Amino acid sequence: MTSPSPTAPAPPSREPLTRVLWVVCAAIVVALAGVRAWVDEDVFITFRTIDNFVNGYGLRWNVDERVQTFTHPLWMMLCTPLYYVTREVSTTVTVLCLACTAGVVLVAGSRYRARPLVLCLGLGLPLALSSSFLEYSTSGFENPLVHLCLAWFAIEYLRHDAGATPWGTLALAGGLSSLTRLDTTLFFVPPLALLLLLRWRSVRWWRFLAGLSPIFAWLLFSLFYYGFAFPNTKLAKINEEIPLADYMVQGSFYALDLLRRDPVGFTVLCVGIASTVVRGWLAVRRRDPACLRMAVLGAGMMLYCLYVIGIGGCYLSGRFWTAPIVIATILWSEELSRLMPRLASARVAAVAAAVIAAVVVGIVVCRPVLERMEYPGHILPEARAKVFLDDGWTWQLTDSAQKYREVGIRKHALAEASGKAVYLARAIGLAGLAGGPKVTIIDRNALADPLLARLPCNLRHIRMIGHFPRPVPEGYKRARTTGSLDAMQPALQEYYRALRTVVSGPLFSWERLRTLVAFNLGAYDHFLAEYITTVQRSK
Repeated sequence: MTSPSPTAPAPPSREPLTRVLWVVCAAIVVALAGVRAWVDEDVFITFRTIDNFVNGYGLRWNVDERVQTFTHPLWMMLCTPLYYVTREVSTTVTVLCLACTAGVVLVAGSRYRARPLVLCLGLGLPLALSSSFLEYSTSGFENPLVHLCLAWFAIEYLRHDAGATPWGTLALAGGLSSLTRLDTTLFFVPPLALLLLLRWRSVRWWRFLAGLSPIFAWLLFSLFYYGFAFPNTKLAKINEEIPLADYMVQGSFYALDLLRRDPVGFTVLCVGIASTVVRGWLAVRRRDPACLRMAVLGAGMMLYCLYVIGIGGCYLSGRFWTAPIVIATILWSEELSRLMPRLASARVAAVAAAVIAAVVVGIVVCRPVLERMEYPGHILPEARAKVFLDDGWTWQLTDSAQKYREVGIRKHALAEASGKAVYLARAIGLAGLAGGPKVTIIDRNALADPLLARLPCNLRHIRMIGHFPRPVPEGYKRARTTGSLDAMQPALQEYYRALRTVVSGPLFSWERLRTLVAFNLGAYDHFLAEYITTVQRSK
């Protein structure tokens, strides 16, 4: 009887190595973002509301009225307890931004950690080389939290099979992203609509609705507390007097600007769009569920891109492209996962090399032309007032930012001496936070002003997209200073009286609630129309 042959030794496990690589990818991206950390002046608009809240004035920007000046409720909620502890803005938001950025790579990388090449080339490399993604991995804006929610949704959506749809998880990821920034809902409309259409009978409705409950709860709270479901900035930034064609021209320049300043991000975005089209075609031809999932995920990305072009983009270069870049990077990683087994084929490798060469040549040829082009709307590579990270976590203000802060300090001193100070301004972030609660700022760009946001903008004085100055009506500053509306034009006086009841009246009063409903139903719009007609006739 022969003795059994010894068992062959098991191959060493690659799991520890892949986990280390996964963490290293996240650390590299965070480090690259950290060394170029900065904070935008507009971020301090949100922190004036937070500062008023932690000091007992409620979620108000000017303490004499309730106006939602921020577009990112969830981001504001995360920043608030941290600010309560630190009472400092720049380091607080930067640490939170970098934590979310690390989460993006870790969450998205969880799908590819067993495939090191895909993890590095598909996910890590594009994010590490995209200047737009790195710029807005700090900045103080809500971008990193949006990236994290999108990555969570995309990975869960691609992971599910035909028999187990994570309804609650998908809805929660989408709901939290919408709560972070409402317009990101466009990313989730095609994927969730397809799932609901194909699996209507198997929907776990209580889980699905529970996942979406945060955004619904906020909209109801906003309607009750502020008087309107949507932020004031929606009215301030989108104007009917500006034709859609003009917005789209500006949005097209915004897309070209991405190619000019972030060719890697632009290329990744184009790859994501190409992947969406190809996978959509294969899904129809082969009835492949995996291709269909990728196609509808990409369709949400393309829908958002069209929206960005339709609103004219942003005055900050690349800011609104970072969320599509995250989804496009995940789609590229999926494509690379499928291509890896075939790259051994000389034919496939040659085609891939030819495509890469064509893209590189195209960028090299196009960029000098784009550099010489005139870009309307003042698309800036950095903020108008940028706080930047210098030597050893020492924050320094640019000269313009320091001027804004000094204005706020002077107004604060005036308010302390006289009890109240009211003044008009356009750059309201640092000045507002430095001014304190006794300073009332009338924002000429209407981002923080409920009346001016509802008035036509001055088309001849537009300096940058999304910031549209309004002429201040006669008697309005006096009304904000003394409370008397007597100096205002009669029709505008009636309109503002109702609006002020909504935004400044006692929160639970029956008169306010009745006026709130009537105002949202348009009962006072004829006063505004009469005022606008009167002003136009007088010119």
